[in-house]
Amino acid sequence: MANRGAGSGADDGAESRPAVRRPRQPRAVQAPAAPPVAAAQPDPVAPTSTPARRIAALGAIAALLVAALATGALWLRARSSLADANALAAAQAGALASAEQYAVYLTSYDYRHIDADFNRVLDHASASGKFKSQFVKASQDLRALIIQYKGVSTATVTGSGVSNGAALDRVTVVLFVDQTLTNSNSPTPRVDRNEVQIVVVKQGGSWLIDDVTLPNQSAAAAGTPPVSPSPGASPAATPVPTLTPAP
Repeated sequence: MANRGAGSGADDGAESRPAVRRPRQPRAVQAPAAPPVAAAQPDPVAPTSTPARRIAALGAIAALLVAALATGALWLRARSSLADANALAAAQAGALASAEQYAVYLTSYDYRHIDADFNRVLDHASASGKFKSQFVKASQDLRALIIQYKGVSTATVTGSGVSNGAALDRVTVVLFVDQTLTNSNSPTPRVDRNEVQIVVVKQGGSWLIDDVTLPNQSAAAAGTPPVSPSPGASPAATPVPTLTPAP
């Protein structure tokens, strides 16, 4: 009976002890799997091969070279045009200065040194033009009259300009000349205002007279007083009206 009691007491003690719960271990949380990364696709526009890139680079270089050559050609052309313009301007300036001097030679003379005056004109006349032969003939006809009537003429250029100067070796100049004339029949000075057209040519580095005309000489046909032409000037007219002898 005693054993039962002891056993029973032990069971009673076991039954009265509270049950102890063990703490649960935390479960590992798995991170969600990352989505697969798609492989990068090549740009369909960009060249993917080395030869294609080289060709594109060569094309760009060629374009730059063409542009540089075109710019250089334009610069050379502009420089050439400027040089041509400067050369033409220099030619016209030289021709104008020479023609102004020759206009004075043509319309100035003095009976006391008439041969030197005529030779001064011939020294500046072109051998290839028609003016020289015309001047020689006309001066021979005038020489005796100028000496006989003691003719003296002085001249001043009052205006001038290039009429046709597109060439570097041939220029036409129009000049306005005041010519003061005296002779034994007209001791009072008379002033004639003349228009003279002189063609000069470049020969041997110098501008020479090739042709001379008097545009307003045609006024004589209309009844207006004629100018006093220079020997050799065209059209031919009464050589020097102021030297006509008095009756």
